[in-house]
Amino acid sequence: MLHSPSSGGDPYDTAEARELIEFLDGHGVPYRRYSPYHYKIHKINYYLPKGKIILDGVEKHDLGRGLKALEVALRRSRYISPSAFA
Repeated sequence: MLHSPSSGGDPYDTAEARELIEFLDGHGVPYRRYSPYHYKIHKINYYLPKGKIILDGVEKHDLGRGLKALEVALRRSRYISPSAFA
């Protein structure tokens, strides 16, 4: 299911999931949620709880883990504006 901004989450979401959803919604980034742990943003797959990032079609990359690393990946991919970061 494609989630558009402000679609919210599940009442059983973890704190990490709520933080991710709030971040994506806050930046107007649409995403798909395949499970409570797998979120897909364009070609970026994000896995909770460790924040693992996997890019479609890329075997190896060094993007790091966690929400900050996802922010960088989204900025580099221009899925959110670089000016959106403080």
